[in-house]
Amino acid sequence: MNFLVEKPMLIFANKHNIKQIDLRGMKIEIVVDNLTNAVAVDYDYADSCFYWSDISNQGSTIKRKCKDTVSEV
Repeated sequence: MNFLVEKPMLIFANKHNIKQIDLRGMKIEIVVDNLTNAVAVDYDYADSCFYWSDISNQGSTIKRKCKDTVSEV
């Protein structure tokens, strides 16, 4: 999985995962899966990290994925 976004990509959440897709729609990649209710996705180019909030009945968390790690912020 390549987390260095070199070409323009659309990043989006569909509740249970976060995906990135090239602007031609030819390559779709799951960045993070098995989420509860992912919303508010962002990408930090300086650190090559994805950020999102995951909302559940127990509360909301802000998480990030940088390369092969996932952590709460």
